[in-house]
Amino acid sequence: MTDVSKELETAVAAARAGGEAILAVPPETPERGSHADHRSEEAILAVLRAAFPEDAILSEESADDEARLGRERVWIVDPLDGTREYDAGLDEYAVSVALAVGGRPAAGAVFHPPAGEMFRASRDEGSFLGDTRLRVKEAPPLARCRVAASRSSHEDGHLDDLEAAASMLVPLGSIAWRMALVAAGRYDFTLSVHPLSEWDICAGHLVLAEAGGTVLLPDGAEPTYNRRETRLPAGLLALPANAAQLADEIRALGLASGRCR
Repeated sequence: MTDVSKELETAVAAARAGGEAILAVPPETPERGSHADHRSEEAILAVLRAAFPEDAILSEESADDEARLGRERVWIVDPLDGTREYDAGLDEYAVSVALAVGGRPAAGAVFHPPAGEMFRASRDEGSFLGDTRLRVKEAPPLARCRVAASRSSHEDGHLDDLEAAASMLVPLGSIAWRMALVAAGRYDFTLSVHPLSEWDICAGHLVLAEAGGTVLLPDGAEPTYNRRETRLPAGLLALPANAAQLADEIRALGLASGRCR
């Protein structure tokens, strides 16, 4: 595809600006999560519009302008993924900024402000954390897997069967961040047993894919982006690309159908 180095630089700058805005919100701020979400979005959109004023934007905190459906290039933004954890004082949130071109992620960044870690990727050019190129782990059987899972789903008991089947299940917040952690080889896979939206996963999808991973919907297809319906079904898996057997083991627990506890 065409060179997207400027777009990647912009995604990184925008994600960092959003993260800095979040960190600047005082802990005693009323409705702190909502305030941080909007502050982050303002900072991100300012960077994107300055660099690429003609591009469309789909952001969680802004009204959806359906003119984007006729555009080839759309920035897909989650200014604060993991608001619940942020509100609870946990360091399990992230900023997600990606450019989709023709429905596929082309450049993106997932920023974890508490650790200052910037995961970035561009299509066909690899996935990086600093100067380190990322690579997923070789997929083990489920019984030996270390799983990054949704904190809220774990607390609600929706992952009891998975926790019993896996070697270790670690409850964490932001799914964008969890996908980046899988890309970095810190976990074997992550998933969602609840519906998501495009902005939750677009940047994380690219970071993982460029590290040798894949993101699968319940029907086995990969997500595409800038669709009219931005909601994605429950049962999404994010794991190494060569892990068909592992995917089958996970699905046997009923994740895609909503039966999993």
